[in-house]
Amino acid sequence: MPAIGKITSLFRASWRRRLRTDTRGSVAIVAALSLPLLAAMAGLAVDLSRMTMTRASLQNIADHLALSGAREMQLRQRDLAALEAYLEARGRSHVAEEGLVADISALIDKHEHSVRIVFEGYPETLFIKALRGETSVVSVEAVAMSVGGEYPLCLVTLDESANHSMQFSTRTRVDAPGCAFYANSTHHRAVHIQGNSTLEAALVCATGGIATSGAFSSSAHRETDCPPVADPLRSRALPEPGPCIMDGRNRISDRRILDPGTYCGVIELRPGADIELRPGNYVFAGALRIFDGARLAGDEVNLHFHGVGPDHNIVLTVGREAHIALTAPRSGSMAGLLLTGQQPSGGHQRYYFGSAHASVLTGTIYLPDGHFSVGSGVTIADRSPFTIIVAQRFTLQQGPELSFEGETGIVLNTDYHLSDVPIPPGLGPNGGSIVLTR
Repeated sequence: MPAIGKITSLFRASWRRRLRTDTRGSVAIVAALSLPLLAAMAGLAVDLSRMTMTRASLQNIADHLALSGAREMQLRQRDLAALEAYLEARGRSHVAEEGLVADISALIDKHEHSVRIVFEGYPETLFIKALRGETSVVSVEAVAMSVGGEYPLCLVTLDESANHSMQFSTRTRVDAPGCAFYANSTHHRAVHIQGNSTLEAALVCATGGIATSGAFSSSAHRETDCPPVADPLRSRALPEPGPCIMDGRNRISDRRILDPGTYCGVIELRPGADIELRPGNYVFAGALRIFDGARLAGDEVNLHFHGVGPDHNIVLTVGREAHIALTAPRSGSMAGLLLTGQQPSGGHQRYYFGSAHASVLTGTIYLPDGHFSVGSGVTIADRSPFTIIVAQRFTLQQGPELSFEGETGIVLNTDYHLSDVPIPPGLGPNGGSIVLTR
């Protein structure tokens, strides 16, 4: 009996010990209870991932459509309903390409110059739908605005702080009907319009202020506190100097045909000079001086001024009796750009255009480091289909005292259809900056 009792005791102890240490049943129970929770978490993660991806894809499409719509709006001022329908059709096409399901609405506000794109997407969220009993909805919105796009953008001054960054002096005249002028300077006298001047334009807009003095005539609507216009050509690559075709001081007084390339030093076109430029890019690493009695003509040419001139940073001087007729390239790296300038080491370039015989200047003048001045008593660009100016500063110098000597003036025509010279994006009828505001 004692032996049997001992065996029984050992069996009972072993059984209790096994009960305490064998957890296989508990693990199975816990696992069985956890499986639905884990499946739910996995399903929720998949649904949330789909919603995130849908939102990102729709936002990208909405941003793209809003920006392109704002650009198109500048060219379709009268057919905005058709543009809305076009944007919605493009949106549906993009959504289908991404394999998404979404509704789209496009709304154009012609007063705010804005395009609003709204998407409501319906990602496939099986778990959330089963849990909530309704389809998930992802909403995104994009709004793009055109700054300076209501009228053709014909004149922009880029200086952000200068006094008189855009100056219309006494006895000057500007003929630019339908054009918009923008001055980015925050100075309270960013634009200065003096007495006895005439300003024919649609809009003069200054980030800072507009100062006037004396009686003047103007058809332009004047606005202050305007958003600055971003430099539309800031990403455009400009020519770099190469080997010098000419160097030092070169005085030319005969008839010549010049080839594209780099002209170093000071190039002087003296009386009697009759210069024809072959198509291409001309880099002046120094200064170009065109005297009375000289002639300079070229079709499909770009004149680029690199660095500063030897005389008070003046890189271009055009005399009153010089004859100028220039047209910008129709193709190539400098397509549409007639005069350009760059001062890599800092500082300012100065351009003095005093010719009374510079009726043809077709293309865009882009001088981000330059002060472009029109001399006293002359009118330029009056027979050009179009001329656009983007410069650091712009000045129409004071006209002569005697009326028979003529006013100082510039004509900025907008007959873009009469020329095959391309207009850079962001200027002319494509004018203004396009920005996403939401």
